[in-house]
Amino acid sequence: MGVMKCTADAVIGHHTHCVSGYELYNEKPIFYSLGNFVFDHTTNRSELWCEGMAVLLKISEVGLKFELIPFYQNNTNVGIHLMKEPAKNDFFSKINKYNKIIADEIELKNSFDDYCNRVTKMYKSFLEPYSNKYIHALRNRNLLPSLLSKKKRKLLLNLIRCEAHRDIIIKILSK
Repeated sequence: MGVMKCTADAVIGHHTHCVSGYELYNEKPIFYSLGNFVFDHTTNRSELWCEGMAVLLKISEVGLKFELIPFYQNNTNVGIHLMKEPAKNDFFSKINKYNKIIADEIELKNSFDDYCNRVTKMYKSFLEPYSNKYIHALRNRNLLPSLLSKKKRKLLLNLIRCEAHRDIIIKILSK
């Protein structure tokens, strides 16, 4: 039995809640995140959260072309609203900046490291077993020690790194 070879003409990713860039890999577009589409969040009204884009794929016998369609969603008005100039130009300038970061391995690593540094406290609060905002505030100010010992952190790291363990955790947490 031979090995089956699969190819894709485009990859469209999502989940980060904010728009990201894209790249061409072997002449095929990979869009890393389209941002939110219709995801209303009453306390999160920010440019990043409320910007999104659609991708119009134009498939023909000569190949694939695409068009990016930037929009706002649920910011000051409920629903999807196409961007107009000059916001549209600013949007495409950001996309071009993201694309340059994606194309440069060192810059991409540095950007990811910077992002991880900015969200460390938030993710640590996700992992702690308590969910009270006052306790989180005390822990973030180093007035309360973490309830995760070094041994427990190593266990969690193993559970997250191992695909089989991670799949079990996802199944259990989904119930």
